[in-house]
Amino acid sequence: MRDLLIHNKSFLMLWISMLTTRFGNALTITVLMYHIGTQSHSPMMISMILFAQMTPMVLIGIFAGSIADRLPKFAVMIGSEFFQLLTVTTMIFFLNRPSLLIFLIFLQGLGAAFYGPAKTAYLPYLVKEQNLPEAIGLSQGTTQATDMIGPPIAGVLLLIIKSGQILMIDVFTFLISAVLILVSYLFIRRKSAISETKAKEPLWISIIQGLKEVSALPALKFLIVIVFVLMLSAGVFNATSVAIELQLFHVTGFQYGLLESVSGIGAIAGSFAGPYLIKKIHPGKFIIWAGVLLGVWMVLILFVQIFYIQSGLLSLFVWIAGLGFLNSCLNIPVSSLFIVITPEKFRGRAVGTLQMFSFLGCIIGLLAGGALAGWIGLIHMTVIAGLLMAVVSTGLTGTKGYKNLTAVRNRQNSEL
Repeated sequence: MRDLLIHNKSFLMLWISMLTTRFGNALTITVLMYHIGTQSHSPMMISMILFAQMTPMVLIGIFAGSIADRLPKFAVMIGSEFFQLLTVTTMIFFLNRPSLLIFLIFLQGLGAAFYGPAKTAYLPYLVKEQNLPEAIGLSQGTTQATDMIGPPIAGVLLLIIKSGQILMIDVFTFLISAVLILVSYLFIRRKSAISETKAKEPLWISIIQGLKEVSALPALKFLIVIVFVLMLSAGVFNATSVAIELQLFHVTGFQYGLLESVSGIGAIAGSFAGPYLIKKIHPGKFIIWAGVLLGVWMVLILFVQIFYIQSGLLSLFVWIAGLGFLNSCLNIPVSSLFIVITPEKFRGRAVGTLQMFSFLGCIIGLLAGGALAGWIGLIHMTVIAGLLMAVVSTGLTGTKGYKNLTAVRNRQNSEL
């Protein structure tokens, strides 16, 4: 991984760009959570922040992907950064208006929805195919690290400077990120020309064609099904995990912060372990059986509750760290297989479709988990979600789609 940063200047610039903008976003979301939470006194408003962030990708995922296929990828990313810059700047003037802040978070999500498909489609221009798992792992590790250190830094800054000044830091990170993306493009353009296919058909035809392409690639279609199933359970976990920590185990604010850090450390470890593991284990098999293991790990919350009497919070810390590790590991083979499966000219629309179903699964899981947890209990809801994930993941191994997915890497290996 170090060689990617030392010897690949274009990827280095993109990596620093991701580090910068993700850190700024972590500061902003922490400040907004604080303001909306303290001013509204409503748990529903906190939930609305998550929905405002995720809903745009469900609504415009395939549209954003089509734009990434029609325009230069670096230009789409820069445009996304500047749109988010303007949105966060507007937030500074409405920090005392929770409802309006939710709307602005939604607008920022619309801008961010264009960034993901463009970045995924841009990455193969910078990194050779055999190095993609390492590049994805490094990018993911960066995301997890900044998500882990951003909130505590934001908490310290809230004691020192005003909230609007913290948001100004995020504004500057968007500007810096946009410049670094441009520099990344100039580096790769100097080395070799980037041939971007210019679409001639109307946008709506491009979108329909994108959906047809997904249906025509059995391995990609099956990969989307897997991601949807996994994100359903992830959504349930997101709905129950914080409540389990705060309401069931009654952790203090300091302990809650430690749990978040432990989850982040597990995720960082998973992002570095993932590229190594998929060299040893078939990526298709890795996705399925990691899903089974993740489901079983969720069920272990039953034993965490039992061992809590003897071990205190130690068992909860281990459980949270394991979840962070497994969740992070799963993203590496998904992203790696996706890039191998998808034709270059269609990659933006494909990742838009993948992310659309991913966020849709998470939203459904959030809604179902939040609604049912109050009825059957937090622990039982988490256990049921884990069991369903393990059973469904195991059942998928007997399908034709699983065979198609495992054949993808076999063909790749035969060509090397």
